[in-house]
Amino acid sequence: MPIKKNKGDIIKRQWTDEQKNYIITSYVEDGLTCTEIAKKFAAKPDTISKYLKEWGIQLKGNRTKNRRLKEDYFFEINTPQKAYFLGLLFADGAVVNDKHGRSPTVFLELSEEDQAILIEFRDELCSDASLSYNKRANREKGTYSFSVRSKRLADDLSKFNIIPNKTYVINQVIFPDQYLKDFLRGYIDGDGSIYYSNNSWHISITGHCKEVIQQFRDKIDELLQKEAHNKITCYHEVYKAVWNGRDAVRLAAMLYNNCEISLTRKQLKAMAAQEDKKS
Repeated sequence: MPIKKNKGDIIKRQWTDEQKNYIITSYVEDGLTCTEIAKKFAAKPDTISKYLKEWGIQLKGNRTKNRRLKEDYFFEINTPQKAYFLGLLFADGAVVNDKHGRSPTVFLELSEEDQAILIEFRDELCSDASLSYNKRANREKGTYSFSVRSKRLADDLSKFNIIPNKTYVINQVIFPDQYLKDFLRGYIDGDGSIYYSNNSWHISITGHCKEVIQQFRDKIDELLQKEAHNKITCYHEVYKAVWNGRDAVRLAAMLYNNCEISLTRKQLKAMAAQEDKKS
């Protein structure tokens, strides 16, 4: 005889493994509330909390999503910090779509010596996420990464061609109208180098797309008021543009002098290049 769903009856709901994993991950890792999860399954919040308890998940009183997160952070690039992090994300960041249909993840990974800039980015976004440390056996140094799940952040970043799999599908740079130097410094901090070789200072940028490197080269040459462009080289499918000697020192001064935000180790090299020029 079938069970009648009269008012007050309690019907045991059956969850698939995929649904169970989604609910636990959404609550524990993504910070969604039982109310938000319940909407996904046309269930009641109390039902979600009940099953979380059954599955051994400790509930936190008045647990809510991080409401302080500045999901509109990249809506308008109107500070040096926003422009800098935009450039850094274009170089070393990623937007990752979720296979389960959840919000995309904005991800940034840097060398362990650059942990401070990740903390600054997290603080700029008012995120409460922790940094993750990764040490590969074949590498001397580890890395720290920061990630945050937000459709709004991902949508605003897409306006600047920071999209999923951007390394291999993007061939155009969308430069911000304001704070161009901060954007360029962020890109160089991510995909550039400042180094001394053969009695001269050099600044280089690298990337997998020739058109992207050309656009950065042209924009930097415009700042330097150079009429002739340096040749772009390619080695093992990686393209490279280099500024040498006086051009490198001038570029270091333009981008790093009195800047509000940068990687400390690269700013120190930019300062060293200028000191060498004086001596």
